[in-house]
Amino acid sequence: MGPLTSARLKKYLIDDDTLDEIKDTESAKEYIMENCYFQYIAEENIQTRGQIEGLFNYILDVRYIYEEH
Repeated sequence: MGPLTSARLKKYLIDDDTLDEIKDTESAKEYIMENCYFQYIAEENIQTRGQIEGLFNYILDVRYIYEEH
């Protein structure tokens, strides 16, 4: 929820042309609070952790994964 330099999701939402209701950081913050959630899954093995992340990215059709890689 910090500034755009450290809150990439807010920046992606503001830059997303398909989300007309998000025009600034405040509307992006509201959108995140109303529509997003997360849950940690503790996994020490880095390979298994990467596989879990990839699986969830695929299953959930993560919108902004390409900007991250």
